[in-house]
Amino acid sequence: MATRNCIDALHKLPPTSRTAGNFHYGGHYDAFKLPVSGQAGDCAVSVDLVDSNKFERSTWEAVNKAASDLIFGCALDPQKYWAGPTVGGKYRIADNDNEKEGILVKVKKTAPRRSEAEER
Repeated sequence: MATRNCIDALHKLPPTSRTAGNFHYGGHYDAFKLPVSGQAGDCAVSVDLVDSNKFERSTWEAVNKAASDLIFGCALDPQKYWAGPTVGGKYRIADNDNEKEGILVKVKKTAPRRSEAEER
C-alpha cells in the first residue's frame, strides 16, 4: 500500500500538539471537537469518539501517532489489514479497557482496481 495519500490525509487533521484537551462532540468549536477527517486521493483518515455522549482527554500527538502506526502497519503488512475492497484499520485511544469509551482513529484506503488483463 502506497502511503503518500494516507500521509497527506493525515496532514489535513488539526496540527499535532502535546497540549492535552477534552475531545468532545457538540457545544463550542475548538481544537478538540470531533468528528474530523482528512481525505487525499484514495485514502481517508478519521477521528471520532467511540461514545458521542462522553469526552476523552488526550492530545493530537497521540492521535497522530495512532494514525501513523496504522498507515505504516498497512504499508509493511497489507495482508493483515485487507477487508474486501479496502485496506486499513482502526485504533482506540483510551485510559481504560472499556471498549465503549475512547477516541477511535481509522485509516481506510481503497485497494487499486485490477485490470481485466490481470484478472485473466
